[in-house]
Amino acid sequence: MFYIGFDVGSSSIKASLVNAKTGKAVSTVQEPAQEMAIQSPRNHWAEQDPELWWTHVCNASKRLVSEYNLNADAILGFGIAYQMHGSVLADD
Repeated sequence: MFYIGFDVGSSSIKASLVNAKTGKAVSTVQEPAQEMAIQSPRNHWAEQDPELWWTHVCNASKRLVSEYNLNADAILGFGIAYQMHGSVLADD
C-alpha cells in the first residue's frame, strides 16, 4: 500500500510514491523534464495555467503507477504541497 505526495512548484511537479507501512519514499519523479513556462503579462506579474499543473500531476502519477505496476487500490491517499507565495484564484 502506498501514498503519493505532490509538490506543485512553479518550475515542475515532483511526485513521490511513499510506502504506507514504512513512510519511506520508494520513488520520486519530476514532470516536466524541463522547467515549466511562466507568463508575465504585466510588469511584476507571474502566471501559470493550472491546467498545465494538472497535466503534469497526471503524467507523474502515471509514471509512478506504471513503474511499479500498481493498481489504483494500492494507492491509499494523496498529499499536496504548493509553491510558496502563490495564489490560485478560482473566480473573477
